[in-house]
Amino acid sequence: MTKFGLDSSCVNSEILALGVCSSNLVELVSAYASISNGGYLVNPYTLVYIKGKNKLLYERESWDLIKISDEKSILTLDNMLESAVKQGTGKKAFVKGKDIKGKTGTTQNGRDAYFIGYDNNLVIGVWVGYDDERYTNITGGGLPAEIFKEIMEVIN
Repeated sequence: MTKFGLDSSCVNSEILALGVCSSNLVELVSAYASISNGGYLVNPYTLVYIKGKNKLLYERESWDLIKISDEKSILTLDNMLESAVKQGTGKKAFVKGKDIKGKTGTTQNGRDAYFIGYDNNLVIGVWVGYDDERYTNITGGGLPAEIFKEIMEVIN
């Protein structure tokens, strides 16, 4: 988990299997990006370039590729995430003609709902919730997966 940029505080703990370890959307999207690209570390960024009227004003510097997982492990994760969309809780994220992989997530008591998914070109994370302790009663396989699907259909 730490190789993928996720919190290491519960790696060697029984609570890991329960899915109660804390992480944020940026960390999760970064981890999924590392799976989607064959196992190379992805450091999140917001801008690739800014173009002015007639010239490039800013361009993000390139970065070194760091291999964080072997191909067999990545393929296993990739297949599991594909199954989650084709026949699991992520069915509402399925996009006809696209090779979509992803995973739903719902926090305790329905306070937060996630869908994080990818195709061959893009990783998208969708979070639905409040920034306080109010409940949404939404699951990751519902509205977040539907939002993901709509975004993928519009941009592809």
